Amino acid sequence: MLKEILFGGLLCLVISANAQEPAKPAQNTPQDIQLTFTDKPEDLITTAETSIKTAANYDKGIEAMNMLLLMPENKFSRRGLELLGLLYERMGQLEKAKIRYRQYLNKYPDTDSTQRVKERLITLEISDPEIQVNRLVAKTPAVGHSVKINSSVSAFVFVGASTSNNKTMLNQEALITSVRSSGTFKNDEFTTKYQLRFNNIHNFLNNQPDKVVISSAYVSVQDTFLDRGLKVGRQTSNLGPLGRFDGLVANYGLGNGTSLHFLTGIPWMGDNNPTHRFFYGGAVTIRPLSDFSSEAYYNVQYADHLKERAAVGGTLRWQKPGGAAVSATSEYDVLYRKLNSFTLQANVPIGKYSIYTLYDERESPVLFADRGLLIGLDTNNKQAYNSVGDLVNNSHMSTDQIYNFINKNTSIIRTYVIGVNRPLGERWTIAADVQATGMTGTQDPTFVPTPESKVSQLVQNGTGNAYTVDMSLLGENVLKKGNSMSGLISSSHDATTSTFALTGVIGQKFGDQRIDLMIKALKHHQLAIQSDVILSTLRYNRHISDSFALDAEVSLSRTLTVDSILNQSLITYDELVYFGLVYEF
Repeated sequence: MLKEILFGGLLCLVISANAQEPAKPAQNTPQDIQLTFTDKPEDLITTAETSIKTAANYDKGIEAMNMLLLMPENKFSRRGLELLGLLYERMGQLEKAKIRYRQYLNKYPDTDSTQRVKERLITLEISDPEIQVNRLVAKTPAVGHSVKINSSVSAFVFVGASTSNNKTMLNQEALITSVRSSGTFKNDEFTTKYQLRFNNIHNFLNNQPDKVVISSAYVSVQDTFLDRGLKVGRQTSNLGPLGRFDGLVANYGLGNGTSLHFLTGIPWMGDNNPTHRFFYGGAVTIRPLSDFSSEAYYNVQYADHLKERAAVGGTLRWQKPGGAAVSATSEYDVLYRKLNSFTLQANVPIGKYSIYTLYDERESPVLFADRGLLIGLDTNNKQAYNSVGDLVNNSHMSTDQIYNFINKNTSIIRTYVIGVNRPLGERWTIAADVQATGMTGTQDPTFVPTPESKVSQLVQNGTGNAYTVDMSLLGENVLKKGNSMSGLISSSHDATTSTFALTGVIGQKFGDQRIDLMIKALKHHQLAIQSDVILSTLRYNRHISDSFALDAEVSLSRTLTVDSILNQSLITYDELVYFGLVYEF
């Protein structure tokens, strides 16, 4: 019954949307496109693609994609996020491009475009277009005034249910309201920017709490002529801090491509984290040679007055213009006297082929003092400590003993990747990569440390290896204009688990609306349990008017789980529907 109601509701929305007259297409030429706050998602995509193809008007393409990404999640969002990264890359804004590509891989880890974005990220991390700037050219202050503000408000209803053993349970029923706003104000050489992004999640189910998530809220002021500025609020930085933080970043240009940076703030690790943290640090970015760029930083972090991080890190990049590129990044923790991470990446174009490779080694999880909370399992209460302050005050352990426990109770993960892609004519692109991941120093689950043991021999030597092979084929305008087709084959396995997945996506644009269908088949085997999953997703997006957009999706899956030891099987059906409206202003 639930399935019929959900499909009936979606059908009514589609029929209602189609009853509207489609907007007339704009008559501007690609070079004369003037973006407004009434642009439709498909028009914004066209603007960005035109900017890339003509190698002109990149700023207009970026503005278009920023407007698109201010809208709630829809089928255009995935393409828009990739295009935004590519536009930043073409403009030479390396850090912004890397951020967008990382967002794509985190948000869409299993799509037809994942391989391509992964390669671009590796390329960007080992290349820096800014290093090719001629430093001898005289720099003059910018002149002019402009204001750009992009905002949107959206409301979406999510309904999900699961059926097994002839019993249906509603497991998701929520209203998600999102606000997105960003602005840029230019006054000659002074540029002021702000960004605000937050979601309000209201759950109608009693067992799920409401939540407000502020992912970004900052203001920055920059003197673009003197290269000096300040950024305050919730933000991220690649110069030492790990993840989002509430604080400030100040930069002071010394000329000739060299800048000093000072950072301080409070890491954001959730609103209810009982451990209080703060950090401070400094950094220098140097681009002394035409083919090289570098940066170095020092970052210190405290948790409830216990120093938990004292890291020295840096990156060195080399790029041959129009050719190969190599990058090396490392971080050493003075506190633990060990290497936190090391990454070596390379990208080599050979004819139509692009070959990329990666080696990454790092401590996992990050060497934070929270790792020491497990010591509480050895107390009379048999519970982990609540906070780092609780650990320090009640464990009766010295600081060195706590550090020793954290150090020896952390694994090292090594990752190797090699991949290649190439275009197949004008419409198709093929890509493939192989990844191997190894983990050493896994924790011995039978050993629980005590203060009397002086926290020794907490880790047994062990190895766990995993291997993944991915192949993808992406086509644009294959059957007709506005049509896209893609396929992805992925296979992975380790000592106890193997997974094989086959995904196909077909989409078609019809004027101001778009429909996409995805079908995925997955086989997962872990020890004696095997799962077979069939997933289908139908997405629909349309601009109802200049200011309102409709977005809807229906997802159905069937999972067959078989336990060969117990000789039992279970079939589960999962259903998810979301629909909502976006208002742009």
